[in-house]
Amino acid sequence: MLETGLLPAAIKNNALFRGNAGAWRNDALKVGLPITSTPTAGARGLVVWPPNTQYAGSVGHVAFLEEVYPDGRVRITEANWPTGSGIKERILTPAQYAGLSFVRLENAQTNSYNAPPATPGKQRQYIVRSGDTLSGIAKRELGDANRWREIQKVGGGTFTEAEALNLQVGQSVYLPVGYQVPTVTPVTPVTNNRPQPVSGKLPNWQGGDRQAAIQAIVNEANRQGITSKSQIAYILATVQHETNNSFQPVREAYYLGEPNAENYRRQNLSYYPFYGRGYVQLTWKSNYQKYSDLLGIDLVNNPDLVLRPDIALFILVDGMKRGTFTTAKLDDYISGNRVDFLNARRIVNGIDEAEKIKQYAINWQSQLA
Repeated sequence: MLETGLLPAAIKNNALFRGNAGAWRNDALKVGLPITSTPTAGARGLVVWPPNTQYAGSVGHVAFLEEVYPDGRVRITEANWPTGSGIKERILTPAQYAGLSFVRLENAQTNSYNAPPATPGKQRQYIVRSGDTLSGIAKRELGDANRWREIQKVGGGTFTEAEALNLQVGQSVYLPVGYQVPTVTPVTPVTNNRPQPVSGKLPNWQGGDRQAAIQAIVNEANRQGITSKSQIAYILATVQHETNNSFQPVREAYYLGEPNAENYRRQNLSYYPFYGRGYVQLTWKSNYQKYSDLLGIDLVNNPDLVLRPDIALFILVDGMKRGTFTTAKLDDYISGNRVDFLNARRIVNGIDEAEKIKQYAINWQSQLA
């Protein structure tokens, strides 16, 4: 990196930025490079892990900050994470980079993929990831690989076959949607005019930032007949834990980064490819089949559809309400005067991290109006 011109020329004659990664923050201070705890939109630079944090080990870890997205996520490239060799790429959410340092490099250029947001109600924005193809995106996000011709590029218009073969990581593309974007309002559960439960009808939700997702969860709970503040608080607490506070649908073992996470899933999960996906981890083929039957969507042959925000949201609320995941359901632990946030963890996963999620639920309970 010294030869790229990204670092100040004066450091070429000393030992800065050559030692353990954990020391790079102090090296940056010595040469006057700007350091922040949050990335700046459009800025590129370094991301530094202190020693012994987030699997970084005793020498710390450093990555190159490639791009900052409008929703706060960042795209990085790195080597030797968490093990192995070679350059890899992954996306970090704000929750995942909390506690890390961002160093703005002297001559780093802003990314070239700044793109306008999607048109509400007509399309949704998708950021191209490593290994993506238009047909792959169409199969995963739209349920049919042949729908790749419906995907639009920045400025409108569809891709030619030549353009489809030349996608760039970080590029924005726009997927068609058939429903309207919900209006985000303060987090307030419905307390009267109790809505009737639904069966097999997806919510009007195409994804959004953390606050929008929180409101969408509250709205979907209400839509499915849940108006108990305590039950809604526990649903929010579960998502906070399962997604590491990002409130975005995730894959099991996502924290390892790709391709390490996929290698782990293939080698260690007996239920692969029906590993955990969504706001809450839906696992096992039998559960994918249940929701295929309920929704009329083939999730068995297209398991990544469980990551689609509207499907993930429906499964989250329906599964906790009806006991689809473990047979235990919300009413078993939170009903009437009984509020057992500790044992409510059995709705999803035994008593794993039960105390921590209980505290999350207590906090959410106080925030719900």
